[in-house]
Amino acid sequence: MANSEKQVKEKSRAIPNNTNLALWAKSAGRCQICGKKLYENDKFGIELNISQKAHIFAFSGKGPRYSDDAFDVHSIDNLMLLCYEDHHTIDNNPEQFPADVLQKVKADFERKVESVIDTVRKKSSVIYYASSISEFDSSPKTKSELNRALLDANLFSDGNYCPIEIDNQYLSQDEQYFQTQMKALEKKIDRITSSLEEAEVVSVFAIGPQPLLMYLGYLLNDESNIRIFQKFRGEESGWSWLTDQQTNTFRVDRLFDYDSSNSAEVSEVNLIISVSAEIAATRIHAVKSNDIPTYVLRSAYQGLDAIKSEKDANDFINAFRGEAIEQIRQDFPEALIINLFPAMPVSLPIRTGMNYLKNVDVEWRMYNQRGEDGFVCALSIKGGNEDE
Repeated sequence: MANSEKQVKEKSRAIPNNTNLALWAKSAGRCQICGKKLYENDKFGIELNISQKAHIFAFSGKGPRYSDDAFDVHSIDNLMLLCYEDHHTIDNNPEQFPADVLQKVKADFERKVESVIDTVRKKSSVIYYASSISEFDSSPKTKSELNRALLDANLFSDGNYCPIEIDNQYLSQDEQYFQTQMKALEKKIDRITSSLEEAEVVSVFAIGPQPLLMYLGYLLNDESNIRIFQKFRGEESGWSWLTDQQTNTFRVDRLFDYDSSNSAEVSEVNLIISVSAEIAATRIHAVKSNDIPTYVLRSAYQGLDAIKSEKDANDFINAFRGEAIEQIRQDFPEALIINLFPAMPVSLPIRTGMNYLKNVDVEWRMYNQRGEDGFVCALSIKGGNEDE
């Protein structure tokens, strides 16, 4: 008996438990040749382990594809998870199933499993932002709540958390407050951009005045693969979407008698966005003349939970860009300003800002409702120059 074969026979035939578990994980419990489920009997529907571990290079010197090279035959690279039929076939026909063929079959199958899982659940970096009007800290409790929302959205954290926490000395949401917040946001986003470049997905959780949330979206709109989350009331819901189905619809109405003959004379228009609440046109007349053409984009159901799913948010954006902005452009092609008066759940202002087309859209002036003072102009974006 050759010394090499004697040494092999002296080794244990038991495959380490950690290797077994890793092999099952890499193959997702399927035969790595035919893809058959190895955790149930298809004929009777009974759950049981019907898997077999096959060596690419045989354990024994008399086995198929045996190699004299010294290596760990029980290593995961030398093992395949197979059904009985395929195990029997490859070991009884080694000339048709040499080691290099089986190694390629194993690698291809494991890559497919990994790619499917990566498609279903991607790694995500996290941005979370709060203005001074709300509490949103970096505590483990906060991260736990965000991680739950990620998992519910088929994502998982890559460990990169980017808090945007801004100290604010202005108690009143006046012009100075918004200018200070805008500049602080710009600096924060600029600092974290490089750390987000390698992220598969960037998930955004934010609470604040609607103009600032729009501006946050505007700053992010050059980033790719961004997911925006919605905050819901109640500890049970948190930031997780309530459903994956569309639950709301949107429409755009003109609140004036349209006359195309004087469209060239119109330099600005109003767009009311009534989703979380209805905004009456009379409320904006205190800051804008009755003569300015006014449109309203409203949802069929209004409330803080008017957006229950990402499909709802997507449909809102389709209505905002495809109907409201497009209708304004067609009716008043010479208009230079769109005044936005928003009442929306917090995910929508961010999505709205992300959909500003810097080389196409006219100036957007965003108004903020400030208690009994009514609406005040908070900030403006215009192409690449947000200060204009």
